[in-house]
Amino acid sequence: MSDSTSEQLKIYCPSCQAKLDVTDVQLRAFEEFPCPVCGNGVRVPQVFLQYVLEEELWSNGSVSRYRALETSLGRKSLVVKVTGNGEHGDDRLEAYLGELRKVSLIMHPGLPTIYSCGRYEGGVYSACQYCGNDSCLDFDGNGVAWKEARPLIMAAAEAMQKVLEGGVVHGGLGDETIVKDGQGTLKIFGFGEYTALGLHLLDDPHSSPERRSGGAASFSGDLYSFGVWCYRLLTGYYPDEGVDAASVLSRQGGIPVGVTAQIVRMLSASPLERPAGYTSLLSAIQGVLPLMSRRGEGRATGIGGSKVVLSRARSAGDIQTGGGSTGDTAVTGSVASAPSVSSAERLVNRLLVFFGVALALLIGVWVLMRVVPTSSGGNKAGAEPGSGVRLIDPKTGEVISETPMEPLTEVDVSFLEGEVTEEVDESVSREGPRVPKELRRNRPRPRDFRFTGDEVRPYMESLPESYRELEKERVRIVAQMGSYVYSLFKMPYRREEGSELALANGRKISGFIPMGSELSGLTVRLWDGVDDPRAPKNVRLEELDWSEIARILEYYGEKRLEMAGQGLKERRDAFDHYLNSALLCDWYGYRKAARRLAKAGLKAYPPGKKDIMKYGF
Repeated sequence: MSDSTSEQLKIYCPSCQAKLDVTDVQLRAFEEFPCPVCGNGVRVPQVFLQYVLEEELWSNGSVSRYRALETSLGRKSLVVKVTGNGEHGDDRLEAYLGELRKVSLIMHPGLPTIYSCGRYEGGVYSACQYCGNDSCLDFDGNGVAWKEARPLIMAAAEAMQKVLEGGVVHGGLGDETIVKDGQGTLKIFGFGEYTALGLHLLDDPHSSPERRSGGAASFSGDLYSFGVWCYRLLTGYYPDEGVDAASVLSRQGGIPVGVTAQIVRMLSASPLERPAGYTSLLSAIQGVLPLMSRRGEGRATGIGGSKVVLSRARSAGDIQTGGGSTGDTAVTGSVASAPSVSSAERLVNRLLVFFGVALALLIGVWVLMRVVPTSSGGNKAGAEPGSGVRLIDPKTGEVISETPMEPLTEVDVSFLEGEVTEEVDESVSREGPRVPKELRRNRPRPRDFRFTGDEVRPYMESLPESYRELEKERVRIVAQMGSYVYSLFKMPYRREEGSELALANGRKISGFIPMGSELSGLTVRLWDGVDDPRAPKNVRLEELDWSEIARILEYYGEKRLEMAGQGLKERRDAFDHYLNSALLCDWYGYRKAARRLAKAGLKAYPPGKKDIMKYGF
């Protein structure tokens, strides 16, 4: 806390609460100096209008956020200053102020109160309730349990529904703009910064596909970003295009099926497939549909307290939530008071429902018994074990169709068991010619995985015609693997506690990689208790040793299999990961790692044996 007058500037030491006069301190703003009482560091504040800016939280040069204190009322505030330079002309600055004015009219506890905004020295500023910077996420890489996540998601969805109804697009929803304040209350801030001012990170995993492709911020894009935030909150990592999001969420435990379905809809690549708002998610969280009032008034309370009016002339399934100014939406037909129902009538109704459900179950069992599985001991009509599933006509007993099934439980991998060193290249492809060793030495192997035509073309021209087609396929796959490997780090790379990361320079770091991207590189975190001042905070993929890259590929393959379960499509996706990873290792001469990955892929999805043989593993 601080006091300020035109002559004096006084602040409190955050450690010992001593009141300090810093009017004559000869330091730049936000530099630290030792408290004369306790010796701990104190930052030099900066006076700005009626605010004392105590700490710069974030800045990109033209937009800066500060933790501040309003001197007149002593309110902790978040101040945003935008400079009026060439990047932000008057039209953008006015648009930013216009967005803030619209947000200031939306009342919800999840939205910080806007105290003031306006022009200053050619730029603009805004001041709102201080939001804090406590993340909602679990930084151990695990998802937040549904019991704790439920109120956070519900509060955020209610706030964003209000924002949507107010005609405001956020454009930058994510971990940095959805936070908890000091009291644990969820807050969403940053309105106007990502739309009017155009702040945007092209590699932000929260951004929608259309936004990353250069499109404008939109309501639908906000829904996608919100879905990513929910997914990461619940699972601990970002959604991956190659993984079934519904399967991952269902394994977290406790998440209602309806909530999972709505989050998956929000994550749809096409804006047309996403929901129109947040009310369907809220309904799924609450777990109930609006019901008739027990008083028989024909009304029920919907999301946010809006009334639902039911027609006596239509079924109870025809329910519409109110969205008009009065909160009520009339359904066609007259609305009358529901007559009272006696206990005897209720009993009869319940019995009818019970017998109806029982009859439906019996019919369902009878129909299912017509489909005769032949993969176990209960074979019929002389079917061989494991041959497939036969559909039999219940009237004639004749086989209508038979679907063969290849078992996934057993696979012969003996041809991959042979010992091989990293430089052994004498293996012969079972299908098609394998490029001779002396020609493979000429393969372009850029350390940063960025292939160019100038490198690939001479190599292809040096090959005999019979080898080129298959080698082109290899190049096409391998050239995309650099970006693919970076994308894997949307999910943290954490092996056993205390494990080391091997670097290409021979050093080893006791740590893990919580996140990474092709643009920003891989973030390195040390394990708790490890102190290594020489350890880099960020590395590129090419700075890792190939043994570590192979471990990374195996690690994420195992994670894919864990999430795949017995789903054929998911196991095929896991196989593709292993096969492409094997091709990458093989291209760079690490044959042993390639064989190991190919073997894991074949065990995951035995029908992929043909592809394994094709590429000569």
